[in-house]
Amino acid sequence: MRLTPIERLLKNLKEEIPPYMRREFLPKDVAYEKLKKMTGQDFGNNIEQWETWIQEQEAAGVEFRVSRDD
Repeated sequence: MRLTPIERLLKNLKEEIPPYMRREFLPKDVAYEKLKKMTGQDFGNNIEQWETWIQEQEAAGVEFRVSRDD
């Protein structure tokens, strides 16, 4: 199963992706910074707030896009 960019960032923030999975792995701090950049939000390390906010946005039809430098 392929992860969307936002799912990949959340899983890395939760440290659920091990480093040996090189294509999907990002250090937690890098995932956090990319989440902030992608969403314009800052919930720190509060995973529950990130997930709730993202689910609300997706339910409203918001699509998260990755910039070329991400």
